[in-house]
Amino acid sequence: MPRASTARKQALHAISDVYPWEAAAVAAKLQGLLNAMDVPLIDAGARKTLQKILYRWDHYEGGTGSERVTLLIRTILESDGNENALVEPIVSAVHGAMRPEWTDRGLAWIEAFDALPLVQTLETMRALELFSEQSLARYLGMALTNKLARMFAPPPVPPKARKAQPPKGKRVLAKMAERRAASG
Repeated sequence: MPRASTARKQALHAISDVYPWEAAAVAAKLQGLLNAMDVPLIDAGARKTLQKILYRWDHYEGGTGSERVTLLIRTILESDGNENALVEPIVSAVHGAMRPEWTDRGLAWIEAFDALPLVQTLETMRALELFSEQSLARYLGMALTNKLARMFAPPPVPPKARKAQPPKGKRVLAKMAERRAASG
């Protein structure tokens, strides 16, 4: 059944040559958000990804597209050292790493990105030549998710202090003494 749906979407796309998130209304809504946050010009790939997120979250996630995109942009731009990181692979990667249990922490969420040099990490991944340009966002997202999981993990619970046990032979003698005292 999903294949029929996918085939239908592809057929509709072939007819219209415009995905729903590429519509003028979605582009205008995104531009309004960008203007409200004084976001400088962004590349076409990042814009397309943000429009897709905005559309999908508005239509499939309860109409929260504006909030999602706003948090995503602020996460990138307001964290120290990531002012120039509003590019497509990073936008997709950060979006993929957004977990409610982390984003609900408010300012701590954005402060976590102060320790994550996004552009430097992306350039390192490119320099390694292990990832295709199309897969960079996916693997960068995995790396971010792993780092954030360590940052937001609850502190380890200290092991319970164990009561010192006497050596085995003395334990047997102590139990025998308890039994004698109880019986006699």
